[in-house]
Amino acid sequence: LGYRRMGYTPGPHDYVAYVECRDRLLKGPAGRATLKMGGIVWRLAIELLGGPARSADWYGQVLSEAEDGGMYIDDRLDESEMNLICGVYGIETSAGANQYSSSSWWPRQDTWMNSGICHGHWTVDNEKWFQDRLERIRANSAGLLCRTKWKKALEGQRLSRNIYRNTE
Repeated sequence: LGYRRMGYTPGPHDYVAYVECRDRLLKGPAGRATLKMGGIVWRLAIELLGGPARSADWYGQVLSEAEDGGMYIDDRLDESEMNLICGVYGIETSAGANQYSSSSWWPRQDTWMNSGICHGHWTVDNEKWFQDRLERIRANSAGLLCRTKWKKALEGQRLSRNIYRNTE
């Protein structure tokens, strides 16, 4: 989503612009690959799937090798696509120093997958968290968070994750 000057504070129009960019990406070839990712990128994409899969020969990941020496290849997302889906911006940290910190509307996929809120599948609690966050963003009462703040925000869920795992 690009870079912003130090002190940048997004408003409701910024979130709308992010959603439009995200939707354009997801309606294209990256949409199918997003489904297989699970986690927060899956949830952000679930209602917007469409478009043909891109050529796996060029952009895919090898799933397995066939007995005849061939390979089974499927789509994958690159880091820039996952960052766009999660609404990542580069925010200037020092005026004129050309240094940036990443902040986002939603946690990055790796942050989500390693958080206390991720149980390996989407839960009712995940959906409640998602809807609450979305409502706060739309009401302009939630903004961008850096990776450290996302980890801390999702850390409070770790106890519930441990309890959940121990009851399975």
